[in-house]
Amino acid sequence: MASSIIPLGSDHAPALHTLVRKRAELDGELHQQEGRVRELQQAIAHVDAVLLMLKPDIQIGQIAPRRPQPTHVAGPGEITGIVVDCLRDAVEPLTSRALAQAVIEKRDLDGADTKLETTMAKRVRACLRPLRLAGRVRAVPMAQGPQGWILASRSNSHSVPRAW
Repeated sequence: MASSIIPLGSDHAPALHTLVRKRAELDGELHQQEGRVRELQQAIAHVDAVLLMLKPDIQIGQIAPRRPQPTHVAGPGEITGIVVDCLRDAVEPLTSRALAQAVIEKRDLDGADTKLETTMAKRVRACLRPLRLAGRVRAVPMAQGPQGWILASRSNSHSVPRAW
């Protein structure tokens, strides 16, 4: 396909062929999504028809669209609970990334999704701050890399080794 559009020997031929393939891929995805848009528009038209049958004077234009929640939204305190449980079970300090991976695993989310892992790491750090201010967790230096986190009650315990 690309060779019929881009003649052999053209300047920047590899880049042009790659871009032509990428454009074709994006166009195919757009057509697929347009089909989904048509399905949604039909579903909305059906719901509107039923609304009008039940209440002919309803102002359908005043119904504001609502954004669906992402599937990985956590309930209040859910991530904090998982973080505290993980720190309670840990034998050594855990980084916020390790805690984020634990949250992803406990919630049965896609562990291979790097964007999700970054989002969860931000959420974990956001829940660690109030825990630290409340004196429930403590940041500790680690031998290499970023700081680790432990439960504050463990920092005074004799069962936890001091040389992390």
